[in-house]
Amino acid sequence: MTTGGGPTDPQPSGAPGVPPELLEAARGLAEALASTDVTEAIVEREGARIRIRRSVPRAAPPAGDQPAASVADQPPPGAAVEPSGAHVVRAPLAGIFYRAPSPHADPYVREGDRLEPSSVVGLIEAMKVFNEVSAETTGRVLRFVVEGGAHVEAGDVLLHLDPSPA
Repeated sequence: MTTGGGPTDPQPSGAPGVPPELLEAARGLAEALASTDVTEAIVEREGARIRIRRSVPRAAPPAGDQPAASVADQPPPGAAVEPSGAHVVRAPLAGIFYRAPSPHADPYVREGDRLEPSSVVGLIEAMKVFNEVSAETTGRVLRFVVEGGAHVEAGDVLLHLDPSPA
């Protein structure tokens, strides 16, 4: 439901089956979301539902088409530099990263472990929900960038994998 005014502007004349007050609430919510980190919200009234999604633009790469390095991509002082071609596993959402399923349990994986694409490398707790983070590729864990209990943002590097065969 958009008009030429922008991707979050509901049609002023209304949409079939959607109460006008729901459209007005959606418009207000879309405006409020613009100044927050929230990227998706749902408004429901009188049996109708509107989902509002906004994309968060990523920073443009610097000249030369090289991606900008984030703090999470930088090795800590004194750490060995990862070999070129290392694969990174990134946080799919913001929250608290945990390397183990509980405080006294062994971590899901350790440095040096071989992983398959479905291997769970940790959990991210967001809004009291624990979300598994998978390796997404085969490889050997080179180094964790983030320690357990650390707050991560979506896209932060969690660990480096060596994708070369065993």
